[in-house]
Amino acid sequence: YYIGISNFHNRLENLIVAIQESLFAYKYAKIYQQDISFFNSIGINMLLLPLKDNYWFNKYYHELITPIINYDKKNKTELLITANKYVENNGDIKKTAEDLVQHNNTIRYRVKKIEEILEQECQIKHFYEQLALVMRIHKLFYS
Repeated sequence: YYIGISNFHNRLENLIVAIQESLFAYKYAKIYQQDISFFNSIGINMLLLPLKDNYWFNKYYHELITPIINYDKKNKTELLITANKYVENNGDIKKTAEDLVQHNNTIRYRVKKIEEILEQECQIKHFYEQLALVMRIHKLFYS
């Protein structure tokens, strides 16, 4: 079982907000395999979870993730898996290499390749920030 708990609300007209917060906290708990999740402690997910069905949100996600997925399919690589683990480890190359049982230089090469793909295909700036956001979205809704 997963439990989502909203913030405290003391007015009846805020009931719908409390219910939505509980549902978002529940979704977070389920995704991250936590028994209990409090809405006020889910961080950036407070913003991301309500946006799931937003056109622009999904457009952004697909524009950034598709070039990585296509590269993986075409070249039989694992850039998406590497990107996910790299972001999970807050950009720590060594920890990512350990988790994926790869050499540090292999992870550096893959991260550089992801950066090149996104810069070429999507003209992104602020690579890590954008990668972290798209991988968070991927984990929340598409994995």
